[in-house]
Amino acid sequence: MLESWGQEKNLSRLIEVYNEMKDEGFEPDVVTYGVLINARCKGRRYDDAIELFLEMEARNCKPSPHIHCILINGMGAEKRLSEALEFFE
Repeated sequence: MLESWGQEKNLSRLIEVYNEMKDEGFEPDVVTYGVLINARCKGRRYDDAIELFLEMEARNCKPSPHIHCILINGMGAEKRLSEALEFFE
């Protein structure tokens, strides 16, 4: 369900549904974080995407290589190359 909101680029609805899921006790997994991070990068909300990445790590949810690529591409597109390199290493 989250992915469909992300594909529609309806970030506010995506966040709303995610918060509802968390309120109901849902624990996000790597796929959920990937959808959320991808949607934020597509919406050019890179700082929010990084915040989610850090939340993911704090919850001991190991990011997939795909998530690293999403962030590297996003940071690179914004010319934030030093930050992009951090996700590469």
